[in-house]
Amino acid sequence: MEYEEWKRKFDAIAKIHGTLEEPQEIEVLDLIMSKQNAEDIINGSKKVEFRDFTDFYIKRVMDMEIVNVLDCYKDNEQVKAICAPEEVEDVLDPVRIVRQIHFHNYNNTWSLDVECIDNDLVWVDEEIAEWLYEEYGDSECLRYIEKEEENFKPFYVFYFAIGKIIKRVNI
Repeated sequence: MEYEEWKRKFDAIAKIHGTLEEPQEIEVLDLIMSKQNAEDIINGSKKVEFRDFTDFYIKRVMDMEIVNVLDCYKDNEQVKAICAPEEVEDVLDPVRIVRQIHFHNYNNTWSLDVECIDNDLVWVDEEIAEWLYEEYGDSECLRYIEKEEENFKPFYVFYFAIGKIIKRVNI
C-alpha cells in the first residue's frame, strides 16, 4: 500500500476514533546484548536481531494506543467501509519504526550503535525463516527450525534488520 493511500485510510479511521495520532518512530532503541552477538554483528555474520513477543517488548516497540484502537475497530462497520478487513492491520500497524539500536551489556562497559533498516512483528514458520534468510542473509531462524525438527512450533517474534554500524565503544 502506497503512503498516500495508507495516510488517507489512517486519517479516516482516526476521524472515527476522534483522537488518534500516527505511531511515533523510535529514534534509538536501547537493547542489552551479549558481547558475542555484538561481535557477530561487527564481523557481518549476524544481520537480524530477534526479541521475544513478551509484554516487556510489546510495551517498548508497539504503540499501545494503536493496539487498543485495533482491538476496538477491527469489526467496526465504518472502518470496513474505509478498508477491507485484511487491510485494517496494515493501516493500524502498531509496530513502531525503529531507526537505530544501541546495543550494550548490563554494566555498559561496551556499546554498539547500528542502523535499523527494517523491523516488525512476524509469525515465524519455515516460510518466514526462509524470507528472513533471503531478504537479510540471516539464517538464525532456519537453524532453529532445523535443530527443533519435529518439535518445532511456530511463534511470534520481533525482528530488527541491522544496517550499517554507526558507533562502537570498547568492542
